[in-house]
Amino acid sequence: MNAAEEHYPQPRLARVDRWNQITLPTAALAAARVRPGDVLRVEVKTDGVLSLVREHEGSLEASG
Repeated sequence: MNAAEEHYPQPRLARVDRWNQITLPTAALAAARVRPGDVLRVEVKTDGVLSLVREHEGSLEASG
């Protein structure tokens, strides 16, 4: 268990609304050091499993 998991125990839940949007739990964002304005890449790992990966500054412009 890492320091973030000690302060922000698992699991955390989020619900997908009818517009396909979710609100991520504040504790999860803090543990992952994700801040407002960060760009997150969504990766499908397997059925029912998504991964959010913070993109580095400028990588969105380079890819598109």
